[in-house]
Amino acid sequence: MIFCYYFFGESHIFFLYIYAKTEAGIANTKQSHCSLHHAKVHPHPLFRPLPPLQHFRYFFFYIFHYGFKPTQKVLTFSTIFSHVTSELTYVCRLFSISIVPKPWASATTVTLYNKCSHPVWPGIQSNAGKPILARGGLFLPPHQNQTLQLPPLWAGRFWPRVGCNFDAAGRGQCDTGDCGAGLFCNGLGGAPPATLAEINIGTGTELAYYDISLVDGYNLPMSIIPVRGPGLGPVPGKCQFAGCTKDLNTMCPAVLQVRSKDKKRVVACKSACRAFNSPNYCCTGSHGTAQTCGPTQYSRIFKSACPMAYSFAYDDLSSLFTCPSANYLVTFCPN
Repeated sequence: MIFCYYFFGESHIFFLYIYAKTEAGIANTKQSHCSLHHAKVHPHPLFRPLPPLQHFRYFFFYIFHYGFKPTQKVLTFSTIFSHVTSELTYVCRLFSISIVPKPWASATTVTLYNKCSHPVWPGIQSNAGKPILARGGLFLPPHQNQTLQLPPLWAGRFWPRVGCNFDAAGRGQCDTGDCGAGLFCNGLGGAPPATLAEINIGTGTELAYYDISLVDGYNLPMSIIPVRGPGLGPVPGKCQFAGCTKDLNTMCPAVLQVRSKDKKRVVACKSACRAFNSPNYCCTGSHGTAQTCGPTQYSRIFKSACPMAYSFAYDDLSSLFTCPSANYLVTFCPN
């Protein structure tokens, strides 16, 4: 739009005023008054300074009028030329408005909602090269929420940290999901086992990808769903709920259990990869493809309880979801 103003300007009113003064030297008083009146009723200019094209017009007509005493036909052509070049401003502006990105266009947001009866300290890790959100961590009291704005093309993960104890400076640790950096993870990931919510709006297309993953284990029920905006409900169409609403800690095999410090409670459930570190459970080495790595007896337990969540690395078909541009609601303890 600056180009429009700079090149064409909106100085038609100024030009006509000069033109009227010039015209007065070779035409009668009545003609001059008509031109001056036309200048006064013309739309008020938004751009006062004369841009290059207006300077050219003024110089050209001033010299032409006084040096060569043009005929009335030439003066009529001059007026038409002035109108055409001035109106180009408005055409250019309309075109600019249609193609220039709107700074007020709403950005993608994610709302973290703690529906648990206890506090949760969400951890946030951005993918490599993506901006860190909220310094990588925050505190959510029970039944409270916080909304974050996702930068364009952002991708990363959110996970619940539970049983945390931080001092006033943010130093401390958590029973599960700890990132080893205190309250603010600042780009560090959480220690498994931890339930993950993953969002990727960095595809360069209109579709975003999202999922709930148990590949790194489980520590808290969690869900993610696209929404139209605060309080407006789910996005209609193919945008589906993803999540694990069951308490897997109550059905976790003994070999995968992580117990509280007093050993009285199961506070998390490891993945088989974490527990046994073998290629067939971790989908590595000779098991590093979708054709050679399938579900195991342990991942089937996760999948049976939470069919809308990743249970192993190549569980894409029923666990990875896409949605046109939307906002997201990530809920801890969705039930």
